[in-house]
Amino acid sequence: MIAPEQPDATRNVLAWLRGETPGIPQPPEAAVFADPPPHIPPPGRGLHLEITGDGRIGFAPPDALDAEGNNIRRLRALHPELRDAAAQLCAALGQGNAPPNALQRAAQDYRSVIANDLDGIDFDLLYARGVRLRIAAGRWRDAIARDSEIPLSAEAGTALDTVLDLHGPFIGATRAGQEMLADEEADTTTPEQRRTIAAAAQAFVRALQTVPGVVKPEVTSELAASAAASGSGDNPVRSSLSASNQSREVARTLLAMGAVSGVALGALHAGGPAGAAATAPLINLLGVRPIEASAGYTIIRKFLSDPKQAMGEEGLRQAGAALRRAHLFILRQPGVFDGLVVLDQSASWLRQALDWIRRHPPAR
Repeated sequence: MIAPEQPDATRNVLAWLRGETPGIPQPPEAAVFADPPPHIPPPGRGLHLEITGDGRIGFAPPDALDAEGNNIRRLRALHPELRDAAAQLCAALGQGNAPPNALQRAAQDYRSVIANDLDGIDFDLLYARGVRLRIAAGRWRDAIARDSEIPLSAEAGTALDTVLDLHGPFIGATRAGQEMLADEEADTTTPEQRRTIAAAAQAFVRALQTVPGVVKPEVTSELAASAAASGSGDNPVRSSLSASNQSREVARTLLAMGAVSGVALGALHAGGPAGAAATAPLINLLGVRPIEASAGYTIIRKFLSDPKQAMGEEGLRQAGAALRRAHLFILRQPGVFDGLVVLDQSASWLRQALDWIRRHPPAR
């Protein structure tokens, strides 16, 4: 049944669950699904996410620096100057007693990523922060031209120009940046479609803000900033793609958890621990695999494989609660998730996942 890669592994698991694999022991009857779970694609560009120990979705560690496609020599050459310029920009903008403005916040957000050691930088996140810093800088300069803001100091202006000038070649030396730029070139969305994408991303953020137990605040704040900037700036395609990619990744992780919930809680309810154990292969199928190093993944895996023996009652309750929160959040936000279909040009998987989750409410 094991295959070296997708989609064969997925098809084998589905066939096993349907009882279509002669010679391979079948799972308990409670876990053989006439309505097999949906395919949810692996993570894409936008954000690196994980399930934290409390069951919420949070930021995950970035990919390895030596990933194929990263120009490490160029990154190492540019990083010190870019990091120092970002620090100088924040220091120059922070002079005085005025409360932080949009440009200061964008600069601080950018510096919080670029200040890391090179192997600790999340390049997808840095790309998005760079998009928003450029938009904030453009708006500030427009305001200066209208005499509604004071000009930047010479120190701040020089540091800002340095950051913006270096950011392009730096992010262009990463695989993430190259893929994002390729997406920009291939994008065919109209201004009206980009407005629809922005509205969908903003509605998703508002829904997440009403249920804080689903996604960690720092992830919601990142989504909110990208959604607010979506479709704006001197490159509206870039800011629209940034918001779309980030929202899609959070939605994908939520849908994976909701689908796991629909399978696992239903099987546990129908077949006890044996029924839940038979659903363990579905972790990979449902897209949780890429975040398997996270604490929350460990909890959920134990819950699925042998809940009574592997965990205490409190751990079992927490794992079930985490899955159920994601599941109920999806069910209670029908318009929001239906609207997210616009974020993915190959959105058939999203529609199918939503439909399947709605057909399989969590066990009570």
